[in-house]
Amino acid sequence: MIGGAAGIAVAYALTHGLVALDPLKIPRVGDVAIDGRVLAFTAAVAFVTGVLFGTVPALHASRLELQPALKEGGRDSRGGTGWLRRVLVIGEVAASVVLVAAAMLLSRSFARLLDVDAGFNPAHVLTLRTSLPEANYPDAAAMARAYSDVGRRLRESPGVTAAGAVTGLPLASTRGDWSIVLEGDPPIGRLNRAADWQVVTPGYFEALGTPLRAGRTFTDADRADTLQVIVINETMARRFWPGRNPLGRRLTMGRNDRWIAVVGVVGDVRHRGLAEPARAEMYRPHTQFRYGDTTGPAVSTMTFVVRTVADPLAATSYARAAIAAVDPGLGISDVATMNQVVADATSDRRLNMLLFLLLGGLALVLATVGVYGVVAYSVTQRTHEIGVRMAIGARSRDVARMVLGDGGRMAVAGVAIGSVIALAGARLIRGLLFEVSATDPLTFAVVGGGLLVLTLLASYVPARRATRVDPMIALRGA
Repeated sequence: MIGGAAGIAVAYALTHGLVALDPLKIPRVGDVAIDGRVLAFTAAVAFVTGVLFGTVPALHASRLELQPALKEGGRDSRGGTGWLRRVLVIGEVAASVVLVAAAMLLSRSFARLLDVDAGFNPAHVLTLRTSLPEANYPDAAAMARAYSDVGRRLRESPGVTAAGAVTGLPLASTRGDWSIVLEGDPPIGRLNRAADWQVVTPGYFEALGTPLRAGRTFTDADRADTLQVIVINETMARRFWPGRNPLGRRLTMGRNDRWIAVVGVVGDVRHRGLAEPARAEMYRPHTQFRYGDTTGPAVSTMTFVVRTVADPLAATSYARAAIAAVDPGLGISDVATMNQVVADATSDRRLNMLLFLLLGGLALVLATVGVYGVVAYSVTQRTHEIGVRMAIGARSRDVARMVLGDGGRMAVAGVAIGSVIALAGARLIRGLLFEVSATDPLTFAVVGGGLLVLTLLASYVPARRATRVDPMIALRGA
């Protein structure tokens, strides 16, 4: 019951810690709580567990014959129920191997994921979303002017080094791909090519920190009545113009017969997730893009990306002022730093890692305490045997080696069994890993070696106590 009460206290603390975790965007995490039914169930489980595991040794003790028990007491614990204690500890060590190995694999995977080149620099970047109501902006030209004005005012704000807008913020939203036709494609199968697409304003690539590889990006000179232009990423350049310079090449989007010239190549951006490789992607200036054809609607909702020299959230007031100066009726939403966007995009993997680290840590504590308890109890029960050994010439290091060997054998058995189980079940977490093999030998070697060292350390205290047994006192007390 004491253990159950302690468990409830730990669960209460962990529940509040889980709610406080940010930016783990867990659905309805605020509703997570320990109510009366949970408390009642936990208390019942604790009571039943205590009674169940207390009944077995009680029955065993009630069947012992008093005289043989007194004669053999304090001599050796390897008989009777000693094997059951060892089996339970071996099981704890095996479970620790499984959980700690999974936690380490997920931790290494998460570290690899964060080291991925996403194609942009998230530091000192503020993002916010705004939408132009069609009632106030009836034509594409009005929308283009409004977004251009907001971008210009943002770039003129104190502490802002670059600002631009995009239809789909990397890692936060995605758009489908668009069929394209390259100049020179044969008539048959002309729409077999496709690439992801985004609509951006001048300053977007500079604000996001996406490098320019060749050519130029968009400027205010790219208007609806000038040359139709497009910027592509490196993947698109390699895929559709392998070994050739894509600058100056022309394409059309969908069945539109209007030719668009490639004027720039930018670095790849992992729009769909850090674990997803970059896809072929093209960018169109907001002043020239229309859905469908030249008479189609323009983009009405965009996300501004603002690069600052200091805390990006401090620029929120400037962003509000810039938008209000263009149209007081416009609002902003989804205000976040780009670092928060990256954290949100990896929150599921972070949560998996934290849960396995927690479970692995608890299992590790239980296994360590279990090994210590069994070895310490064994030393207590074998005091007479240890006294006899020392009386006939056994040295302290021989006794210590014997006790450490007891804990070491349990540890080796548990690590071996746990490693087999972990390797067999590795496929269950393969989908959660990134650039790390589910059977990574280094991880299993570190986990196995670490557990062996930890269990030997847990056996050290009882072993040290065993070396201090006085043979005369031990033999007299037999």
